[in-house]
Amino acid sequence: MKLIVIGDTHGKRDWKKLVDTQSFDKFVFIGDYFDSFLFDAAEQISNFLDIIACKKAYPEKIILLTGNHDFHYLPVARQRGEVYSGFQDRHAAEIGELIKENLRFLQMCYKEGDYLFSHAGLTHTWLNNAGYVEGEVSTFINALFKTQPEKFSFNGWNPYGDNVTQSPIWVRPASLKKNAYKYESIKQVVGHTRVEKIEIVKDRYYFIDTLDSSREYLIVEDGNARAGKMG
Repeated sequence: MKLIVIGDTHGKRDWKKLVDTQSFDKFVFIGDYFDSFLFDAAEQISNFLDIIACKKAYPEKIILLTGNHDFHYLPVARQRGEVYSGFQDRHAAEIGELIKENLRFLQMCYKEGDYLFSHAGLTHTWLNNAGYVEGEVSTFINALFKTQPEKFSFNGWNPYGDNVTQSPIWVRPASLKKNAYKYESIKQVVGHTRVEKIEIVKDRYYFIDTLDSSREYLIVEDGNARAGKMG
């Protein structure tokens, strides 16, 4: 089993250099398809539509996770007045409708073997507050996203999101490492917080938001992880 995992895209088309469907079994987008300081709304929308087209063409191979910069365009966030940095107010209705139309293709997390993929990470505190008791954790979280999306709203006192109470689209690395969901040998792969190079901490945390820096991506092959780099 070989997985390719790419960090926050924010309108970038780097992923197209890696999507050779013969060279991987799964391709995971870590979320944050919108809100860019480099590309205008039209370019971001076009890129997202291309990603959706790829998902439709290879539904079993392409995994689309959800980030905070996607979530705040959804009705549940707009109704609560929840917007984050980079929010594109002039294009919010168009982007929100586009995400809503394709929400069936988006999920909150994905698990493969010992690896748990989400946009920002999963803490024990948030999981307990969300009502998790037992069962496959990724199944629980994805079902919760469909039925109670408000559970993923910003809910901590730290304006940067550095609280153990934050959801899998918001928690920051320090809080994640302090309070991570740990079941057996689970390894969490996340984006959300920019790093210069892919960071692997104690073979348990993988921070991969590097498309604005080293342009690395993560390769997980037969249970072993390593960094790849786009030319």
